[in-house]
Amino acid sequence: NSGKPYIYIYTSTGRDLVIANTSISDQEYAYITYVIGLGNVEIFINGNSVKTGGYTGTLNTAINPFQIGLKGSAYPINGRITVWKAYNRSLTPEEVLQNYNATKSRFGL
Repeated sequence: NSGKPYIYIYTSTGRDLVIANTSISDQEYAYITYVIGLGNVEIFINGNSVKTGGYTGTLNTAINPFQIGLKGSAYPINGRITVWKAYNRSLTPEEVLQNYNATKSRFGL
């Protein structure tokens, strides 16, 4: 309802929530990137960092598998996912911006 991208991080100590400081409209294209490092999360929109947060404990993928836009029948995404990538390491802010710049023209940005 807020239009703010967010991410739940499931860990050995529970669940932590990181919510972006910036809202996006469901009528616009947005390139959203989540960079998850050791104990921290950074959210980027269109190549710009909009929130840095942290989590406690160690990542626990056994508790909840990776999901995008839906958790069971709750929290449906109001939009389309056009590009999805996963990396086996944290990207730098420069790499996030490079990825955004490499694809933005396809979406009129």
